This record gives sequence, structure tokens and C-alpha cells, in this order.
Amino acid sequence: GDGVWSITGLIHTDLIKKKTSWRIPDNETDLDLDELTCLAKGQVFWPDDRQCYDILSPGPCSSGEWLALEEDTSGDKAVCKQRTCPCDPAYPELCEVEVRDQDCKCKVALA
Repeated sequence: GDGVWSITGLIHTDLIKKKTSWRIPDNETDLDLDELTCLAKGQVFWPDDRQCYDILSPGPCSSGEWLALEEDTSGDKAVCKQRTCPCDPAYPELCEVEVRDQDCKCKVALA
């Protein structure tokens, strides 16, 4: 070798990946001040930009996605999910939310 190396070759890729979810804490979870501030406002914390966001809002998500809760075996987490049901652009406060286990998948609700 010629002795040339790259710092990026030394950094593990998991360290540069964006955090794409936030685990909803339980009573045993140690939280930092930013996380506690978000919860006090009824919002969820987003680790990638350390901001607070409302559930069912565009939040930090890409176009066509919104911040939603997702269940898994270790509890709920806030994630960006593709919008199954649209909002009315004329009335952005009225959105259709997805309802599981029913024939009609979308129901109108206040966002």
C-alpha cells in the first residue's frame, strides 16, 4: 500500500445512519431533557433533528408520509409512514385516517 487511508473507511456506517424512529418511553425509560420537553407538550421527540412533532403530522417525514405510531413486540414507536388516506388540500385540518380491520379503510377525522 501507499499509506493512504480515509477517515470514512474507519467510521462504522451505523454511526452515520439517520435515526428513523423513536421508541415511546415507558416508566422505566431514562429520558433526556429534550425528550421530556416534547412529552410535556403532548408531542414525540425525533432523534435525527432533536425536534418535537405531533403524531399524524408531516413532522420530519418525506413528502407523502406522516408521523404515526407503529406497534412492535417491544412497544410502540413513532415512525414516518406512507399516507394510505389523503388529506383535503382545501381543509388540511381534515384528514382521512386509516382504520384497520374494516371494509372502509379511511375515515375522516381532525388531524
